[in-house]
Formats: sequence, C-alpha cells, structure tokens
Amino acid sequence: MSILLGTDILFDKGLVKGRRIGLVCNPASIDARFRHAIDRAQAAGVSIGALFGPQHGIRSDVQENMIETPHERDGARRVPVYSLYSETREPTDEM
Repeated sequence: MSILLGTDILFDKGLVKGRRIGLVCNPASIDARFRHAIDRAQAAGVSIGALFGPQHGIRSDVQENMIETPHERDGARRVPVYSLYSETREPTDEM
C-alpha cells in the first residue's frame, strides 16, 4: 500500500501549476519521499509569493518560551516569510 500526502496530491496532480501561491509550512510539510513542500513547489514551476510560518516558524527554529516572532524574508528564495505567531494569528489582506 502506498501513502499519498496532501503535498503529493497538490503537486503531482498539477493543482497549482503555473500559479502563484502562499504556502503555510513547517518541517513536517513533506511528501511521501520526504521532499519539502517548498522544494516540490519550485520543482513543479509554482511561484511562491509568500511563506507563512506557524508557531515555531517554517524551519522550527524560532519561537521558544511562547515569545511571538517577527516577520522576515527568506534569503534563499527572496520571498517574505510571515509569522502566524506574531501580532496576528492569520494572514491579512496585505500579506
């Protein structure tokens, strides 16, 4: 039996091909072959307009002791990374 994760379905079926998306992700955002959703999006030709990090950030490297984290910019991809554990807990229209 093989297991398909949401990431597999999203990119294998081309549901977002050619689109610009915002991606809520963390280190657990992987496909069945352990490839991260950000890498899958880029390989599928999907433009990432913004990344949204939940409580511990997109890399789980922030947010210790319940301290809110600021927004940042992903240096490698040059896209904004919005913390959903900051002054706001959900994406705004401006994001």
